[in-house]
Amino acid sequence: MPGFNFFRVFKQQKEHLVSHMKSKGMALMGHKDVEDGGAAFRYELYFTQNPSKKPIKWLKELKRQFNLTDLHTESYSAVVLITFQGHVYALTFGSSHLLVSKYADLDFGINIASRILKKYKAKNSREFGGVKVKSIETYLTTEELPFEAGEAVNYIKGVPISVSTWGNNVSCGQSIQMRKRTLSLTNAHQMCAQMEDALSLPVLREIPKAAPVKEPAKLQALTQQLISDMKNDRYMVAISQQQLSGVAFLFADQHDFVCCANGKELFSIDEELPLKRLRTLVQKHFDGDYEELLRATVRAQDDGNTVYSKPFITFIDYIDTQENHYLEEGRWHQFDKNYLRNVRNEVDRIPLSHSKEMPTFDEKAYQKWLTTHPEQHYRERYLNNLLAQKYGYLNHDRSLEDFDGASIEVADLIKGDTIFAVKIGVPQKLSYAIDQADSAVKFLERRSFKVELNGMAHRVQKVCVWLFLERQARIQQISEINSLIFLTKLARWRKSVLLAGLQPEIRISYKN
Repeated sequence: MPGFNFFRVFKQQKEHLVSHMKSKGMALMGHKDVEDGGAAFRYELYFTQNPSKKPIKWLKELKRQFNLTDLHTESYSAVVLITFQGHVYALTFGSSHLLVSKYADLDFGINIASRILKKYKAKNSREFGGVKVKSIETYLTTEELPFEAGEAVNYIKGVPISVSTWGNNVSCGQSIQMRKRTLSLTNAHQMCAQMEDALSLPVLREIPKAAPVKEPAKLQALTQQLISDMKNDRYMVAISQQQLSGVAFLFADQHDFVCCANGKELFSIDEELPLKRLRTLVQKHFDGDYEELLRATVRAQDDGNTVYSKPFITFIDYIDTQENHYLEEGRWHQFDKNYLRNVRNEVDRIPLSHSKEMPTFDEKAYQKWLTTHPEQHYRERYLNNLLAQKYGYLNHDRSLEDFDGASIEVADLIKGDTIFAVKIGVPQKLSYAIDQADSAVKFLERRSFKVELNGMAHRVQKVCVWLFLERQARIQQISEINSLIFLTKLARWRKSVLLAGLQPEIRISYKN
């Protein structure tokens, strides 16, 4: 049973796609017109003419011990374009998906998945913030598709609502891949029409994804922001550990990457390349012009042989934290409303209270205290001392614990079965408070959920993040805070606390 990979090509991009394929050595081999159901379909076959001969990469190692002659392989590719009623679909064979994806609707697969899948077997996604950037997850066929708060999905494999119509399994990424006994190249046009009709069906399952940015002025502004962050050490260049092309995954550790310009190899890039070093390279090879760098070609190589090449910008992982944009394959996207809704819904499930003991931070009292305690100059220290003296909290501030070779502060305060992380500031700069609370949970798991203080072991059941927010407007829900990184970290923290068998809480006070 053959497998077919369908791309939905933007009709205005068909001529550009054809020109690109011809420039890569593919030629039109023939066409065929089909009438079906009162509609006209045209098939066009583009096929590799003179494939380059590439050495077998593992042969070099064998020749170290054995007498072998040099052998080469020829790599052929093909594309079948199907045009009908103003729509253009492309079936790709071999590595031609790398050519076609540049001119295709990259939301096509997820849009289809949200309408025809009823059970799920695998997904690939990008996550905002945290340790994971991209992930692939597999399931033993589930009817519930679990999403993390702050997740944008770009690939799903699952079982469709109608197996007779779509086959047993459908893989949905930038393209659609399916295997079906009755599907062949002679009736592929029927499947294209079927997929086009499916796009108008009601959505069965909302899937968080990202929307491409199309406004030219916004695209230019985002690129300039990226360059500014690169120049000012606010971003580390990294090779994406995985990239998606259609429904095929490309893994970075399979290749070496070399930046080139004017046909010359200039320097290697990998995830260890620091910005300070990159600044020197940009000045040396591009006269300090970062836009030239972003347009430069990067070759993916095996044993010195180029496997594929892409612009430098396609290898950059970057997220704009102000308006939730990010780069994927060199294209700017913005996380959509489903993504944002998932994050906000998740954080609003954390119990929230407003402090009655200390609703506001008294700056004048702090300044007065500072005159007699100049060595303890930071506000949290004053605050923890005051809460311990007036309200019976145990002060654990500055009591550091060793955790995996690093010193961490498990809690600022302890009261009953609850530990508190107490922080003051604007929400956009309080993400570190969530990181501290998350580290505390991991530490507690290894210590049987007990904290030692003054020779006594305190059993912990609740973890509370107590925030003294610097803002004028009061909040009723934590999702009203306008910092996506902060909210995403908070959602992840909630999950880790619950998985540890503890209860998460948030307490709010204010600093005017």
